[in-house]
Amino acid sequence: MVTAHADDGTEAEDEAWALTQAIGGHWRELRRGASMRPLLEHLFGHGPERLDLGQSDTLDVLVQRDGWRMCELADALRVDASSATRAVARLHDEGLVTRRPSATDGRVVVVDATPAGRHRQAAVARRRREAVSTMLADFSLDDRRRLATLLGRLVDSLDRYAEGLHQPPSPAGDGPGPAPVTALPVAEPTP
Repeated sequence: MVTAHADDGTEAEDEAWALTQAIGGHWRELRRGASMRPLLEHLFGHGPERLDLGQSDTLDVLVQRDGWRMCELADALRVDASSATRAVARLHDEGLVTRRPSATDGRVVVVDATPAGRHRQAAVARRRREAVSTMLADFSLDDRRRLATLLGRLVDSLDRYAEGLHQPPSPAGDGPGPAPVTALPVAEPTP
């Protein structure tokens, strides 16, 4: 993992370090910008109708099919079972999902989106599509393709890194996770 930058690096390493710093700053700004109240209220509603991010994510998954077991839902959401249970409980209290015992195993809880839940999810999805379309209006189709590809790669890389955090200590012996990155590839900008 890159944690510090030595002054004796090559020009490519210097540029890689600067780009890493810039990407980290943009990531931080995305987190801050995405939590701004006006955007959240626009996307997820306000007052008693407001969904939090976890509830919205849960409805996004539940509308894909009927009959989600809680363990399947937690896996699909990439959260632990208790987080999925809390999100479902809040949605159940608002009448947006139903919970029932599994027909094959009464110990298992199965969750479905209600018609009201499907309606709420569709409204949020529509506002989200409109917001992203507006934000990307100045991006060419090629820029959008590159952004989609790069964001997908970033998510995959983040998943691999996070998974490595649960692994035995790295060969360098500096704690859990993947071995430290010694050199970062620098991609040439495309015209």
